[in-house]
Amino acid sequence: LLISGLLSAPATDITPQGGEHVSLASAAGALLLFLGFDLIINSEQKNKLIPAIVAISTIFMLFVLWGAVSRTYVPTTSLTESTLPHLKAARAVMGQNGRLLMGIVVICGATATVNGLFIYMGQTVRNLAVHELLPSFGGDTLQRLAGILMAVTIGILMMTGLAGDPKLTVYYRGALLLWLLLLAVRCLAMACQPTVSKHFSILGLAAGCTMGITSIIIWFTAEYRWDLIVFSLLVYAGGLLLVMVWPAMVKLFPKLKKIN
Repeated sequence: LLISGLLSAPATDITPQGGEHVSLASAAGALLLFLGFDLIINSEQKNKLIPAIVAISTIFMLFVLWGAVSRTYVPTTSLTESTLPHLKAARAVMGQNGRLLMGIVVICGATATVNGLFIYMGQTVRNLAVHELLPSFGGDTLQRLAGILMAVTIGILMMTGLAGDPKLTVYYRGALLLWLLLLAVRCLAMACQPTVSKHFSILGLAAGCTMGITSIIIWFTAEYRWDLIVFSLLVYAGGLLLVMVWPAMVKLFPKLKKIN
């Protein structure tokens, strides 16, 4: 699709007459494309950083080139108003074959995303258990249970009709913003460590501030800003309550620390 779009030209002129406008929220939201890079750092496998950087850089270039091709074949206003801009652009480039090819790409991407989220949740739960913020079980039991619990929860929510509920947009946008905020806090925490070199401390501060400010911009410029803020606060309060209650329970009942 990309090669076909770069080598050929659109049949009609789609240059906008009134100019184009890119909102601040849209520009800030581009940073969400890089969510998940922390999975590389948390991986137990060695020598993965350089290949991962190359992969992320390649994907970034593909995004940029595909965005340029999409704007060449479809008016920007039409892309922003559509819920499936990638399919619209693919059909404009290669017709029905392009639409089918993009559909395959979307399915593969969704599968990879779900798999990555399951892995990420398992790692997060295990790390919290190591720091005694959640119940701990022997071996990787807790990590496997987290995946099963997530799958069951998603299944129940789908059966209750959440897949077609407009509130789903608020939920997944809020989850992405909380993830971005978590990365910002991690970067800032790393920068404040006394054992970190000055070079990495500056990088951590820059990355943390960038992601933190971006999160705030998206929160307050989103279409459902108040619903998004309320949802994020509720999730944060629930997580904070959990990590406060369990250590207190461990102190009151020391046997809980040895759950197997």
